[in-house]
Amino acid sequence: MDNWKPIASAPKDGTPVLLWVTQFGTTPAGQSEPSAVVGFWHKAVGQWRMIPDHLNRGEELIASHWIELPKPPGES
Repeated sequence: MDNWKPIASAPKDGTPVLLWVTQFGTTPAGQSEPSAVVGFWHKAVGQWRMIPDHLNRGEELIASHWIELPKPPGES
């Protein structure tokens, strides 16, 4: 997976994507490890949210890149 795109080009229509999160908003800068999470743009709150929703605890995801999710196994 080497086709990461800048976050500015990510869909903001609720489509699930894989996000490269460089920081979690409530964690002080430099104290969180970058990681990939599945998420979507939540229009009502104006920020990226994780999927599944129960993982969201008011945490702002600061993402730098995104990529489309691969198709599930067995789908062509």
